[in-house]
Amino acid sequence: LWVGIGGQLLQLGFDLKTNLTINLPMDVSTPITAVCIAGTKVWVATDGAGLVEFDKNSREIRHFTVEDGLTMNRIACLYLAGDTLWIGYGYSSKSGIFGIDPNLAQNGGLGQMNVTSHKFLSFTPSIGKRPDADEVNSDHMLPESISSPPRRAVQAVVADLDGTGWFT
Repeated sequence: LWVGIGGQLLQLGFDLKTNLTINLPMDVSTPITAVCIAGTKVWVATDGAGLVEFDKNSREIRHFTVEDGLTMNRIACLYLAGDTLWIGYGYSSKSGIFGIDPNLAQNGGLGQMNVTSHKFLSFTPSIGKRPDADEVNSDHMLPESISSPPRRAVQAVVADLDGTGWFT
């Protein structure tokens, strides 16, 4: 069992005793929002410090931020499909700010990383049209077009057998 908490990645045995502790390159107060495991890799998503990759064999850590190609350092969820790590960007719904402030609700999106090449791809809405303040509804939510990528936080991502990503 892998657990991310307090700036650390912990591997627990079946007896729930800690077998391995990895200090992550982030402040201990930064929330860990998701842990995704496949083969020799463990990916850790954070609410403000980007994405961390841990290799279980070599014990090497790679830290990815916006400077490396992430859309933003706030990651709400992860999903691995083949060689593609889908990344749901945005404020965590647990943070209590998603959907309250229209300016914060706009901050999010969808992206992916090729786990072999570590190349990032982001899906973003057109910058030509930003919602006006009068487009915000009574629930303080911005309208989204179903024909373009999201601009609000993506809370969950899955993929079907052909690798097509689905998100909420």
